Amino acid sequence: MQQPGKATKETLQNLIFNNLGAQRAEVRQGASFGVDVASIHIDGGNALVTASDPLSLVPRLSPKESAWLSIYLAANDLATSSLAPQYAQLVMQLPENTDHDLLKDYWKYIHKFCTELGVHITGGHTSFDPLSGSTLIGGITLLAIGKAKQVRTSAMASAGDLLLMTKSAALSSSSILVKSFPNFIKSELGQEVFEKVSTLFYQTSCVQDALISGAYQNDQRVVKAMHDVTEGGVYGAAYEFASASGLGIQIDSSKVQILEEVKSVCKLFDIDPLRSIGAGSLLLAVSPKKATALIQHLKTYGIDSSIIGEFTEKTESNIDYQAIDPYWEAYFSALNKGKD
Repeated sequence: MQQPGKATKETLQNLIFNNLGAQRAEVRQGASFGVDVASIHIDGGNALVTASDPLSLVPRLSPKESAWLSIYLAANDLATSSLAPQYAQLVMQLPENTDHDLLKDYWKYIHKFCTELGVHITGGHTSFDPLSGSTLIGGITLLAIGKAKQVRTSAMASAGDLLLMTKSAALSSSSILVKSFPNFIKSELGQEVFEKVSTLFYQTSCVQDALISGAYQNDQRVVKAMHDVTEGGVYGAAYEFASASGLGIQIDSSKVQILEEVKSVCKLFDIDPLRSIGAGSLLLAVSPKKATALIQHLKTYGIDSSIIGEFTEKTESNIDYQAIDPYWEAYFSALNKGKD
């Protein structure tokens, strides 16, 4: 039996990565643990970059909020390449009893958020399935074309690079829990915490963080590599990042920013904010001599960031990797207990 959430490193290596079809020379970065994007070199010194993620339609969230997660979580991955997403292919495998007005509203916001990002929806597939009952209703693949020398992946960090993190840990896990169980939050933590953490939901994009960072003194390659924080939180993302680059990582947990309101939500649901889904936060491998300057540069765009660790040559890390994100148990436990 597989645990809920992303497949483990061992599962991917044993079942998937040993069988990846024909090998083509123009694929410079293919499927690999901890890597967000694929990079394919094409004519004229350009590269085609792709990233895929699930589509979500979550009953306890509005169609707008579900559409946001569907588009921006995939865009977060693509943007870690330092290229902005340009094209999208979507596959929707919907429950056969999907309400027409709900679907219309959901797609309206899919269109809206793609328009905001400059993404052209070029096609896909839509069907209705009598067996479908999950909040995951299909998948999205985003694509972008840009100069190959501009492309970064999470496999490009070097020993001695500093690890920077933007924003706060557990942004997405805390904000989704607050939006899913509003009355419970208000009764336990109060209206102010509810409102504050609710507003964090639309900060779960790190697209701007990645594009600004990737463009900063690009000729000097200040930012070596990037990886967004998703399942497994900051610890999980840092482990994946180091693993993708064949390195170790040392993290000073006291340097990881966690907003006080986020801490209170995580405490209420008994989840560790450093290990819980943290979309909206970005990890960056940065040249030590330029780290402080990059922090100041991001600050001018209203993006807080801090140095939380360092990549090492030895593959040992001072954090342990846990494949199961505690968010899932917290969410379904609250659901089963009838919290609202």
